[in-house]
Amino acid sequence: MKRMSALALAVAVPLFACSNSSGPDDDGDGNGSFSNQASATINSTSWSATSVLSNRVAAAGFVTITFVAHGPNDSHVSFGIANASVGTFSVAEGTANQADFKFGGKSYGQGESGTIRIDAITATGMRGSFTISAKTTQNENGSASGTFEAAF
Repeated sequence: MKRMSALALAVAVPLFACSNSSGPDDDGDGNGSFSNQASATINSTSWSATSVLSNRVAAAGFVTITFVAHGPNDSHVSFGIANASVGTFSVAEGTANQADFKFGGKSYGQGESGTIRIDAITATGMRGSFTISAKTTQNENGSASGTFEAAF
């Protein structure tokens, strides 16, 4: 529940026109755009997103991002980062940086740990990688590692 509250807070913050981002201005194609894609290995199985949703909120010198990649069979990978910039961020239960995933009909979000690495973030998108370890409410261990690119 704490995880969803942190992600909901990040999405609910009013949008402001200021920007505080760094990194390259696009995905290298010269048109200033990022694609929406994610792929991962989840519990030793290859996975690809079928849709990606992301949000960037810049206010008072802080940039908060949320990311959700949906896949087949009601699967997903999601995370939220407070004060996002280019760099590596630790995720942990009870902190401002949260992550979870759902795969094989099971939700993994208890006691999560791992990292989210942002290689590029601008006013129009971001790209990077993630490694998440978490448990189900039945205490089953799971892991997800992969890459993402998202347009805001």
